[in-house]
Amino acid sequence: MQRRNVLVLYILGVIGLIVAGYFVATAHPAKPVEVDGTLQHFRVYTTNGSYDHSEIVLNEQPNTSYTFNKNDFTPAVPDSAYKDGKVNLWVDQGTTHVLAFKLYDASDENPTLYANGYYTNPQKQATDEYATGGGAAVVSLLLLGLGYFLQRRLTARQAKAKATVMANMPPLPPMPPTQ
Repeated sequence: MQRRNVLVLYILGVIGLIVAGYFVATAHPAKPVEVDGTLQHFRVYTTNGSYDHSEIVLNEQPNTSYTFNKNDFTPAVPDSAYKDGKVNLWVDQGTTHVLAFKLYDASDENPTLYANGYYTNPQKQATDEYATGGGAAVVSLLLLGLGYFLQRRLTARQAKAKATVMANMPPLPPMPPTQ
């Protein structure tokens, strides 16, 4: 293994520790904030034919897209909703990530609450973020340890090769006497 590969392991390990630190430093329980309005659109996005994410835009905030993964919600989220229908959203404070929402029928009655695990158990979000940071830290430390091990091994091989070369060299001629 070359020194360049060892350096790559060190760089990846340090970057991983920075990412892990970010997850741990920013971990927080979900803080639902209610946003009410009427539905401009409710879209489901796919990538290569597979579900990617869903989006809600309110008439009152046409430039803000509230996003969520419908697979994280109970009960099962429909693929459409009534345009201009009443909707209540709960987003994580300071974000546009939807934690829960209520959709109403065509007469703006009979609401159904769709919620994810972070809405029903806000502390779960912090726990998941700590776990992600911890996992990234473990992988990063493994990369750093592997880099250290390989560097020591490479250094030992180079020292052995140098000793072999030195041992096979012819002896130097004696030095002339100094006057």
